[in-house]
Amino acid sequence: MARAAAVALLALLAAVAPGTPAAGEPLRLEDVVRLHVQGVPAETIVERIRTSPVDFDLSPEILDELRIAGIPESIVAAALERQRELHPPASRPEPVEAPVPTGPTLRVRLDVPAAKGADRAPLRVPEHLPAHLVAQLGIEPDARVEDVAVWAACLTPTHVPDHWRSESPLGRDFVSMPRHRLLAFEAGAEPDGDGSLVLVLPATLDLALDPDVAARAPEPGHRVSFGIAVELGGRWYRATSVEHEPLLDAVAELTLELVPVEGDPAATKLAWKE
Repeated sequence: MARAAAVALLALLAAVAPGTPAAGEPLRLEDVVRLHVQGVPAETIVERIRTSPVDFDLSPEILDELRIAGIPESIVAAALERQRELHPPASRPEPVEAPVPTGPTLRVRLDVPAAKGADRAPLRVPEHLPAHLVAQLGIEPDARVEDVAVWAACLTPTHVPDHWRSESPLGRDFVSMPRHRLLAFEAGAEPDGDGSLVLVLPATLDLALDPDVAARAPEPGHRVSFGIAVELGGRWYRATSVEHEPLLDAVAELTLELVPVEGDPAATKLAWKE
């Protein structure tokens, strides 16, 4: 159904779009779709996008429809990059988190080996992911990583809020992220100028837990999960994670061993240390 709707939308856009924008007018998404439908090579369309003024509607829904209908990822990526270049957002939106009732706080201490000459080891992820992770996430091979994050979540079903997908950056990962209450989300990786993004990992994460779990039989306790996520095409995906056995309110601190594997977040070693 989604594929049919997307194809119908693109066919409509291509039918109503003019042949080329008038002089001085920006390139629109309809123009890009029409060029693709007419068989213009993707490389030519990408170059046109990079050298033209643009005015694109690149909402997550439209991006999904473009990909479902077969628009090459290189065209989608070029449109996103050009739109951000000419129309940068005023500020990066903060992740939306569900309100959490006042309860016990769990501190997760990250045991990260120090890099040579540095206090802490950074998490380094290439702009283009390894092939096995591309296959795992079901993304286009040439998709570019836009950001990296570490996160923590509670997977206990009774602690998951209503409309949880809209209340977590990982809510649109339909591939590998289960239902959850987001407890922490630390993003903001910076490019290193050598084709990678680098995220300096925090020393600790303080997690506000849902109270009164002991009374919530048959599943008392917090199933805490910690992991690494990557952002691709404006959507966050879980790259790897580790879950802890259910915890009661009395637990105050845990230590997580995290050994980064350069260039491959899915291969990063994550292990709880009791």
